[in-house]
Amino acid sequence: MKELYLIRHGNANYMNDELSDLGRRQVHGLYRVLEERLPEGISCAVIVSGSGRTTETAKELIPLFDKKAGKRLYLQKEPGLSQMRGMGSDDQIIANGKDNLSLIEKYSDEGDCVFFVGHDKILITTGNAIADDLSIELPDYLKIKEYEESYVLQTMKGLGISRKEAIENVKEWWLGPIMKIPPMAEASALFFDLQGKEFEYLLPLEE
Repeated sequence: MKELYLIRHGNANYMNDELSDLGRRQVHGLYRVLEERLPEGISCAVIVSGSGRTTETAKELIPLFDKKAGKRLYLQKEPGLSQMRGMGSDDQIIANGKDNLSLIEKYSDEGDCVFFVGHDKILITTGNAIADDLSIELPDYLKIKEYEESYVLQTMKGLGISRKEAIENVKEWWLGPIMKIPPMAEASALFFDLQGKEFEYLLPLEE
């Protein structure tokens, strides 16, 4: 594997675990972005969490992958991408993201390019773990924070202290470290060039 895409599913009807009409349009917008990027004759694999909305997202994209690869591709289910691994405390979700570094090794021989289609928080924490492992600088809005920004602002205002002092104050609260996992846009992708150690955040084109 030379390139990795972590793709979040599109907007969904969570009750039925399927994409909404908006979600399908979003995924089509990502399709158009990927169509311009992916070379012909690419060897790749598509890994999904197994939920209805991630499977449907992958199925909307797989005709493009088939076309670029020149052959029929099949979805592979991966428990490491499940929504359950993106639930619980922030510390646990971050630990699960770090554990997912093993998925890179697991699928390293699946092709030059691998697509993981999953859920918001587990993809963000996995992406942060990859960035840390490869010494890649993520944009600030995608980095996991050690504190909740609203608490910092509240402390600055309440105590009349500087931002730096407020951050240290918040970190020392009896609650312990207050982590903040940033959101990932629907039908977006975190792209990693694992050899060149580069990163891009890909957003779907609007219809």
